[in-house]
Amino acid sequence: MAKLDFQQTELVLTLSPLEKLFSFNGGYRMPLSNIVGAEILTGRWGYTLGWRVPGTYLPFLVVAGTYLRRKNKAFAVWHAGQQVLQINLNGGFYNRVIVGVEDAQHWVDEITMLITSC
Repeated sequence: MAKLDFQQTELVLTLSPLEKLFSFNGGYRMPLSNIVGAEILTGRWGYTLGWRVPGTYLPFLVVAGTYLRRKNKAFAVWHAGQQVLQINLNGGFYNRVIVGVEDAQHWVDEITMLITSC
């Protein structure tokens, strides 16, 4: 399972070995100054990602990798049974990072508190 962790001035996304394989990515570090906000995604959020380049998409089971749609570049790592957290970014490699977590509302609150206190 992907893990989010705050390390001084960054939010670090650490992936399990299987998630690294599925996403073709080793993880991602987001400076807190680049984070605009966070939100919970529901419904058919997987259909809004765009083209997968590279990554894995097994409907309702696994979404992992880099996705492109117009001027939007997203990194996603999620598997069935997890809530969906979207971290909105400004000024980085990705415009948004989508992560499967146990308690999405907790992370929305944490991220909001940290970016407003900077």
